[in-house]
Amino acid sequence: MTIDLISQIKEEMKKVYLEDNKPIVLGFSGGKDSSLMLALLWEVLQSIPLKERTKTVHVMTSDTKDEVPAISKFIKSTLKRIEHQARVDQLPITVHLLTPTLKNSFWFKILGRGTLVPTPESPRWCTGALSDRLYDM
Repeated sequence: MTIDLISQIKEEMKKVYLEDNKPIVLGFSGGKDSSLMLALLWEVLQSIPLKERTKTVHVMTSDTKDEVPAISKFIKSTLKRIEHQARVDQLPITVHLLTPTLKNSFWFKILGRGTLVPTPESPRWCTGALSDRLYDM
């Protein structure tokens, strides 16, 4: 990615941030893609004068309760650091950790409803099978 392309992306992000009062939602997994998006948005927000930082940015992460404990711990500590640093930098960022209700959990949907497990022909089966009101805020 060239510096020019990064600059263009940041300019577009700034334009979107300033054009209306609709909140921004950033899905954050802690992986390289969402981390880059958050880093770019962070830089954009820092470039905007404090009085114009009126729109809330919601950083949302899903804890399915099915992750390896080390991953869950990493995500939770990362969210705490994001929240802390946003306050220090005076950025309008709010962090949300979403978790499914028991009846919307992965294992309830698999064991409780008899949903079929993935196959090579349907590797993304869970997107449709589990997405119906999966998370409560």
